[in-house]
Amino acid sequence: MIPVRWARLLVGVVLTGVAPLGLAACGSGGSGTIDTSAVFSDVHSLTAGASVQLAEIDVGRVTGIHLDGSRAEVTMAIQRSAHVPADVAAELVQTTVLGQYVVSLVPGAGPAGLLRDHQPIGNASVVPGIQQLVQSGAAVFGAVNAGQLSQIIATGAQGLGGQGPQLRALLDDFGAVLSGYATQARQITSLIGRMASFSGALAPDSPANAQALANLSQTATTLAQQSGQFIGLLRALDALAVQGRSILDTGLPQLQDQIASLGAVAAQLQAHQQQLATLLQEVPVANQSLSGASYHHYLQILDNLVVCGVPALGGATAAAAACNGSGGL
Repeated sequence: MIPVRWARLLVGVVLTGVAPLGLAACGSGGSGTIDTSAVFSDVHSLTAGASVQLAEIDVGRVTGIHLDGSRAEVTMAIQRSAHVPADVAAELVQTTVLGQYVVSLVPGAGPAGLLRDHQPIGNASVVPGIQQLVQSGAAVFGAVNAGQLSQIIATGAQGLGGQGPQLRALLDDFGAVLSGYATQARQITSLIGRMASFSGALAPDSPANAQALANLSQTATTLAQQSGQFIGLLRALDALAVQGRSILDTGLPQLQDQIASLGAVAAQLQAHQQQLATLLQEVPVANQSLSGASYHHYLQILDNLVVCGVPALGGATAAAAACNGSGGL
């Protein structure tokens, strides 16, 4: 994860190319400005286009923010007419409680000439803001000297002076929210009580619930272990279905022809049902007559069928009587 200060620095680098149009009027390298730079340990939320001030008066703009090892190099364009001394110090200052930062130029104690074009500012520091002091606690306050504390108080006063109405509106909004919670205190209390009752009702069944979860976990583990076999079974069933469909597609015409033939046979049997019934009724009588229709150990089947007819079907009771009394033709 990128640290907050490096994230802010990268935002400043991205915004380098979108500085306000007012900076173009005193563009880098122009006769009306000089270019300089300073290296800070942290730029917080400083962005390209931020103000560069001398005695709290705008004298330039931040033109870019770049990484310099583990620190941040801030490039600036400063008006020549500001007559910035060469021994000036650059301080990163938070001007409002909302987090806006500027570069404040602090002249040195003695005469040292004027800052030249492309001459870097060697003395650069970050003035702790109100938020940083509150987050850091007493250790940070102990490390701040009287001059820095005075600067912090002055900066905070300047920020509060410009943001008073917004802070008051913010406090009013907080008051409205708290009033809303106050009117719903009874409902909130009731809701908490119901949640407590619900938790109490679940508590006696917690062992059973834990066992159910354990069983579910074991089931899931078993299914995971058997998933390969289950997939293989599904593939085999799919192959069987494909083969069965192929067999049906191949043999279906023949099966339809056989069913049609059986239908035709059944229709013929139905049409000759009465004749078949009569034949079946006469077959036992004919069998009985044929058993006695022998002559010299020969059956008179041909004579009976061709000349005399089926024995006993004409009313005769003996094979000989079927044609004549002697048993011959």
